[in-house]
Amino acid sequence: MNLKDNGFNVIIGQRQDSPTWQKAVNDGWIPGETRFSIEEAAEKGTIIQHLIV
Repeated sequence: MNLKDNGFNVIIGQRQDSPTWQKAVNDGWIPGETRFSIEEAAEKGTIIQHLIV
């Protein structure tokens, strides 16, 4: 969120059945625009970070 809030182009990859799916929606991540499946996000990304919550 910090990078996104500071103007960086950030996308996330997330499993749809993830328990944090609704949290991502509430935080403003838009499916198909800034939020993708993990595989699709990895293909689109330039810098990839693996973060576990």
